[in-house]
Amino acid sequence: MKVSIYDSCLLFIINGPHDFSIIGMQIDNTFGFATSRFSKREQDELYRKKFYTKDKNILSPEQLIKFNRGRIKFSRDNITFI
Repeated sequence: MKVSIYDSCLLFIINGPHDFSIIGMQIDNTFGFATSRFSKREQDELYRKKFYTKDKNILSPEQLIKFNRGRIKFSRDNITFI
């Protein structure tokens, strides 16, 4: 993983255009954006190492995500924080 030069709490890894992840860390929250390929490989590796984590919330038009006392909403054209 590499650290953003703009924010030391913003981490990213890029293995290709369909295999990457961006993670934002805060004191009490972590927010990540990852391709399904990266997410699957990450989950498999965590399971193999017996490192168990909370289930991931996957943003979709049908599924809002609660974050920092707000909600993140995905629609066909954009993503908004409400």
